[in-house]
Amino acid sequence: GKTRSSMLDDETVAPIFEDMEVRIMENDAPETLLKLVHQRPNFYSLFAIGPLTNISLVLKKDPEWFNKLRHVYFMAGNFICEGNTPNEVSEWNLFADPL
Repeated sequence: GKTRSSMLDDETVAPIFEDMEVRIMENDAPETLLKLVHQRPNFYSLFAIGPLTNISLVLKKDPEWFNKLRHVYFMAGNFICEGNTPNEVSEWNLFADPL
């Protein structure tokens, strides 16, 4: 069978992307998040699985933006254990950008 490395070589992976159309977005991530949620309040759920930089920028423009989301989930904490950051107690996503 194929090994992981043989499945990821250029000959296997590159053809998948050959005909892919790449489009540059008109807006950056915060503007896109603002626009989408304003167009359909209480429709979208937010799953934040990294540092919260874009969410912070959204909230600077619209502090009520969170209230327009259906659900909000953060991968942002640890409970009764050591963290994975230089200060040994924080979770990386909040340590990197705590809002």
